Amino acid sequence: MQLPPATFLLSFLRALKITATGRLTKGPRLPSWSPLFELCVEALRVNSESLSALSIQAARASWDRSSSFDPAIKQVVRQPTTIAGIGCEWFRPTTSVRSDAQTLLYLHGGGYCIGSTDTHAGLIARLTLAHGGPTLGVNYRLAPEHKFPAALEDALAVYRGLLGSGQAPDRLIVGGDSAGGGLTLALLLKLRELGLPQPRAALLLCPWVDIMDSEGSVQRNAAYDWMKPGQPQLWAEYYLPSGHDGKAPLVSPLYADLTGLPPLMVQVGTAEMLYDQVMRFAQRAREAGVKLTLDEAQDMIHDWHLLAPFFPHCQAAIDRLAAFMRKPD
Repeated sequence: MQLPPATFLLSFLRALKITATGRLTKGPRLPSWSPLFELCVEALRVNSESLSALSIQAARASWDRSSSFDPAIKQVVRQPTTIAGIGCEWFRPTTSVRSDAQTLLYLHGGGYCIGSTDTHAGLIARLTLAHGGPTLGVNYRLAPEHKFPAALEDALAVYRGLLGSGQAPDRLIVGGDSAGGGLTLALLLKLRELGLPQPRAALLLCPWVDIMDSEGSVQRNAAYDWMKPGQPQLWAEYYLPSGHDGKAPLVSPLYADLTGLPPLMVQVGTAEMLYDQVMRFAQRAREAGVKLTLDEAQDMIHDWHLLAPFFPHCQAAIDRLAAFMRKPD
């Protein structure tokens, strides 16, 4: 098992005290959580609270510096590139690429405000290794400097660029976590609107599909998840232009007409704050006739995949995504 990066050391020390005290006085936060898993979740929470006190620029830099500890990164070749004027990065296995592998276009999470191919390098590397083919991560423009629809415009430009370079849409899968999951859906809706070909399928990891949601599991699961209840609302304020409807389909895909979308795989943790909205989305997608694979992970937090370097069950979720990519139809 890899040790956490030095930047997380203070967070882990604070989390250790909180976790030890809590388990001694109240028992585990959830019965299924091991002491180590609870410690890691608490460290994410402490670190998130610390970053919330920083400027957006400082928080971005801190997250970027924290990404290099995942050993999976050393098993891929990273190649920065520019597509349609947008900074991107290719991830490929250091071993040979599977002949039958799809190309994955990946849109990182981070509330539309933080995140990059550096913050998500470990996750992207693990997805790349699991599906055995190339993955293109997109460094789309971030809020509040670049509000909606900047991120969607960038994702669309890169998608068009791939098609223009000869990428067959039926060999292309689009995916993303959290805000990147919401952006993935917005891209699919925009492709349908423009009459452009859809990708073969899409991966939605804990997708943020209703940026205005502040009730239900947002409150109920706040005691377990690493985010604070007010954080998504702050990110939504940064992302939305003044006066823009937060329930517009390209902002909150939960409220979109979902007919005609490609096969979707949706992963959600039952202990995460976004659980209710993701489940509502899954129901609406099925009602619209979308082929949907729903993967509910019991007692898991938002983006639990990020803990894959430490826990086999977190890596297993990534492996399930790769299995879907091989047979999405």
